[in-house]
Amino acid sequence: MNLFDLTPQQLKRAASIKERIDGLNKQLRGILGGQPTSRAAPTRNRTMSASVKKKIAATQRARWAKVRSSKPATVSARPAAKRP
Repeated sequence: MNLFDLTPQQLKRAASIKERIDGLNKQLRGILGGQPTSRAAPTRNRTMSASVKKKIAATQRARWAKVRSSKPATVSARPAAKRP
């Protein structure tokens, strides 16, 4: 069922039911000793330690060094300009 297919009266009734459900969930958490929380969980900022960053950087440098060493040196199509 699509929300756009509902009548305004049905939408009002659905909103009312959802509010009652949310209120009952808060009461249930209060009885069970839980904290009343919102639906969205708070996001945590995850940071890397300096040692992990150094390991990742070293690994990436090694990858690029391997790529560069496996490619043959390219010769420029234009000769370098001479300086007077």
